[in-house]
Amino acid sequence: MKISDIQIPVFVIHELIIRLQEIDPLVGEYKHHYFSAEEAVVETSHLQLRFPMYLLRQQFQDPELISHDELRQQLPFFLRA
Repeated sequence: MKISDIQIPVFVIHELIIRLQEIDPLVGEYKHHYFSAEEAVVETSHLQLRFPMYLLRQQFQDPELISHDELRQQLPFFLRA
């Protein structure tokens, strides 16, 4: 099933941005988003984020399962060691 076949409430995206802002305030404020085949592409006032489908589902169903490190990996400037 493609992400475009599923309705993702916009608050899920806002919640992920808020959580990322707690890690780094330079994430910026939500501007808009669109869905590609497998992810949500989110524009903030400072950068572009890409949230994979599994992360959107997890934030919607059980956000406590998303670790701090997993969130940090969504930042485009996160250095994967």
